[in-house]
Amino acid sequence: MKLFVFIFLSFIFSCNTVVAAEKNIQGIQNQLEQQVDKKNSNAQSVSLGVFQNYVVVGFEGREIAVDDNNQAYVLVKFTVENKSNKPIRFLQWLSVYTYDKQIVHLQSVPLSFAQPMAPAAKADINLRIPFNKVPNEYRSLFSNVQENLMIYAVPENVVFADGQKMNVKN
Repeated sequence: MKLFVFIFLSFIFSCNTVVAAEKNIQGIQNQLEQQVDKKNSNAQSVSLGVFQNYVVVGFEGREIAVDDNNQAYVLVKFTVENKSNKPIRFLQWLSVYTYDKQIVHLQSVPLSFAQPMAPAAKADINLRIPFNKVPNEYRSLFSNVQENLMIYAVPENVVFADGQKMNVKN
């Protein structure tokens, strides 16, 4: 499935228009949605545009950092905004890292909130990507913040505190 996602995402980013790319991303979401447990009767499938009326995930920036064990990693910063009128218990998105219209890294980001995220609230999310998790040929792209590494957040699903689930579909 990862190979299929990789090939499909490569096709998406080779398109020349944003409209075409957005339609293909929605197609990817449809494929990813099939992996999610559909037994929940509260699940609702919506388009990407409708989903973004409830939850918005945005890329903010990246930087290089070193942990307490002196291991370098890339710190990728996102913001999550709850635009709905319900608290959010769980959110999942796919982080797609591209360079020169080629996918160089994919990362699924499941995010469970200890306390549900309140309606109209914003949260800063920091992801750590250790350099040893990045393929050797792309490490220089990640280590140089001046490189034009494009990072996209592709929403997958959200679960509200009341149990209602919303999946992104085609």
